[in-house]
Amino acid sequence: MTATSMQPILQDDLTLIVTRFRTHKYAFSADIKKMYRQVWVDNADRDYQRILWRGDPNEPIKKYRLCTVTYGTVPASFLSVACLHKSADVNKIRPEIAQIIKHDFCVDDCLTGASTLSEALNLRNELIKCLSNNGFELSKWTANHADLLKYIPIPNENSLYSLNMETEAIKTLGLYWDSNSDSFIYKVSLPIPEHKITKRSILSNIARLFDPLGLLGPVIVIAKILMQQLWKLKINWDDELSTEIQVKWKKYLKDLNQCNNLSVPRWLQCDDTEKIYIHGFADASCKAYGACLYVVCTRADGSRHSQLICAKSRIAPISIITIPRLELCAALLLSKLIKKIVPALRINVTNIYCWSDSKVVLAWIASDAMRWKPFVANRVSKVHNLTSQYSWSYINTKENPADILSRGCDVQDIQKCTLWWNGPAWLTDEHARCEELCQVHEDEETLCEERKQSNTVVMVAEVKANYFIQLCEKYSKLNRFQRVFAYTLRYVHNISSKLRAKERYSGPLSNDEIQKSVKIFIRLLQNQFFGEALQNKKLQSLNPFFDNDSILRVGGRLGNATDLTYDQRHPIIIPYSCHFDTLIFRNEHEMSLHAGPQAMLANVRLTYWPINGRRTARKVAHKCIACFKNKPNIVEPIMGILPKPRVNRPLRCFETTGVDYAGPILMKSHARRNAQLQKAYICIFLCFASKAVHIELVCDLSTDAFIAALHRFISRRGKCHTIYSDNGTNFVGANKKLSDLSTLLLSEQHKIRVQDTLTLHEITWRFIPPRSPHFGGLWEAAVKAVKKHLNRTIANSRLTYDELYTVLTQIECCLNSRPLIPISEDPTDLNVLTPAHFLIGSSLRALPEPDVRDISINRLSRWQRVQQLVQHVWARWSKEYLGQLQGRNKWSKCRGPSIQPGTMVLIKENNLPPLKWLLGRVTNVHPGPDGVIRVATVHTNLGSKKRAVRLLCPLPIDT
Repeated sequence: MTATSMQPILQDDLTLIVTRFRTHKYAFSADIKKMYRQVWVDNADRDYQRILWRGDPNEPIKKYRLCTVTYGTVPASFLSVACLHKSADVNKIRPEIAQIIKHDFCVDDCLTGASTLSEALNLRNELIKCLSNNGFELSKWTANHADLLKYIPIPNENSLYSLNMETEAIKTLGLYWDSNSDSFIYKVSLPIPEHKITKRSILSNIARLFDPLGLLGPVIVIAKILMQQLWKLKINWDDELSTEIQVKWKKYLKDLNQCNNLSVPRWLQCDDTEKIYIHGFADASCKAYGACLYVVCTRADGSRHSQLICAKSRIAPISIITIPRLELCAALLLSKLIKKIVPALRINVTNIYCWSDSKVVLAWIASDAMRWKPFVANRVSKVHNLTSQYSWSYINTKENPADILSRGCDVQDIQKCTLWWNGPAWLTDEHARCEELCQVHEDEETLCEERKQSNTVVMVAEVKANYFIQLCEKYSKLNRFQRVFAYTLRYVHNISSKLRAKERYSGPLSNDEIQKSVKIFIRLLQNQFFGEALQNKKLQSLNPFFDNDSILRVGGRLGNATDLTYDQRHPIIIPYSCHFDTLIFRNEHEMSLHAGPQAMLANVRLTYWPINGRRTARKVAHKCIACFKNKPNIVEPIMGILPKPRVNRPLRCFETTGVDYAGPILMKSHARRNAQLQKAYICIFLCFASKAVHIELVCDLSTDAFIAALHRFISRRGKCHTIYSDNGTNFVGANKKLSDLSTLLLSEQHKIRVQDTLTLHEITWRFIPPRSPHFGGLWEAAVKAVKKHLNRTIANSRLTYDELYTVLTQIECCLNSRPLIPISEDPTDLNVLTPAHFLIGSSLRALPEPDVRDISINRLSRWQRVQQLVQHVWARWSKEYLGQLQGRNKWSKCRGPSIQPGTMVLIKENNLPPLKWLLGRVTNVHPGPDGVIRVATVHTNLGSKKRAVRLLCPLPIDT
């Protein structure tokens, strides 16, 4: 009963093989010796099964190839079984032998037999001969008759050819067969746990219960019901169960171990009988449902023998289902069981009877499936397809063996239960006639709940205009709404034509139908919006009047303009703030190839006169996505507050630094006239507090060159605390000259090596948001200034490394000498605050000094006097320079729509036209310290991207 080695996909085939095995009076079983090793692999595929091997580490490695099918590989079972079936087709053998090879083998195990001893011997000999011709040798023979084990060729050197008959039961296909008593026995060895019991351990033990015929179904269904209760309690896999459940499970295991004393006769005794009947029983309870099959054999002397063939059970769904519906599920399960098992028996069945103790189910089956609701109708239809030629009858619940299967039974009770093993007593009664017992009961009152209800369609002649106005709001295209409304009117016309003998409309819509439907809708719309307005004379400026179709039109002063059409002289008045006028303008906007509001309004007024038409035209043009994509409206948040490193006084310059690359520029390798030119780059370091600039010349674009420049900067300016830079994505696709630079900055190897270097010097590296150079405006301005001086100084000249480096140091000197504040108009004030004030007078590696600004000069030492002068420079920085940073030179107020999660936006790309910008939805916003949103995360079809809101263009739609 333990089947840890059986594959789940073989269980259905195994059930059929064991079922056929029970119909033979003389039976034997055998096993193909090393089946996988008897199947050769094609020469072209053997290289895929190479093995490297050596018995000793000192020996050279040897190469082997597996020439046969290897156990454990995916196609092993398929290839072996396919070769076995091929042997039945290649050899010229009897059809009976070929059928046994194809249908009575489960991989390498064979279970078969015959009705007579002589036929069984012939089958045995022909099987041995046929399989041995193809390299398959049968071993481990077991039979229920001694003559079937005689004269079997056994190699002397092989001990696998064991012959068993009087020994203990052998295990074949997961079942134990005692050939001496010719019966199946069960061996259960599930230990009773003494410690923690979990849902995982219970499921593991249930999975070890193997019963392909379902003979112990009433016992196993109890474990299934217990497992379903654990699912309902929502217990985790490894949580200890409650004491009540543990006691119940231990009692079940203790009772289950008593199955070792249970034996079931293998042979169904179907030979030498005049008539064979199959009886199927179905039943359901609130916990489970099931079906079981019995064979009844009638001999020549009139005696009868009944025996259980197989059974199958299912657990009721967790969701509540009525008992009649569960009974119907049991009847369907019985139908499938009959369809599968009866052909596998290979016996001549006189008749098949199906039994149920539910009168409701029998009435459903006896009627047409179309009468019932879908749940019942679908299952009744399947039952009709599977068992249309069989009769369904009623049986009392006490005589229904399937009732034991649906409710469960203990091992002690099932061993003595003749109702389960042999069916109801009247199956073996010689005077009982099944035809008389077969009666179908139909109780009409019990069927009402599942009878399909016929729906009555009521047509209402008068429909409120408000309904059609709401219907209009569901559509975004004028043409589509017109066609839908026209089809609605056609349906009304065709319904009324049946009553009044009118002509019915069919086929595609005509132009007259569409125009007529538009006029009807406009009349309903005007009555809804202008009914009271006309009475109060609120439209007198338009001099309105009703035409022959009762549609309100503009009177106007163009009545004598015969060159104009009637619609141009007297346009139809359309109310404001209704969805219909929006559809008109939207349709005209698309028809005129996205014309502007003025042209749009002029074209609309050729037919309609919309109230407040200019406002509607501007609204439609503003919300057009196609027009917006050609001229997106970019969000401009207010300029942010300065970060702390720019407004707090540091201990020295370059404590917080921004770094950026400039270039490339062409440089001569040496001073000769025709010297080869090579690219060089400028690495610019900028102090956040003083705007002091440090320039390094980088000869090649590599990580080593950048790290070397960083070391030179630290050696000359001192260690930094934090370095800011962009993340390299600003260069992507911007310029072909910068492609090499973007490749370097975005490479993972470059980032890792730079991070290791910074970690060594205890420096923190921070990045600004992607594609947002305005976040690094400080160093971008420095780059601009360096390029300005460089271009004006060298123009088209090509300098060597020394010459170019000299020019860059002079540019650095100029930038560090520029005033930080406007020059004073006082002629006596000759000293202006520049970045150089912060670079001279302090050692690069000097330790922080105490504040001595407020101490008298006569109390200071010479060194403290020098430090006091330096600290006065920082005092001027705080009073004069920081004050001018207070104002916002640009972006003084927020412009454009707001950005919130869920907003649909276009992502601006400088190197792409607006129509090719990515479309996305904002998933998260990142407000700054002042609460203003300047960065957002956008989800696109290429993934999530983090962008500054200045690169986002919110679409003019309501999200």
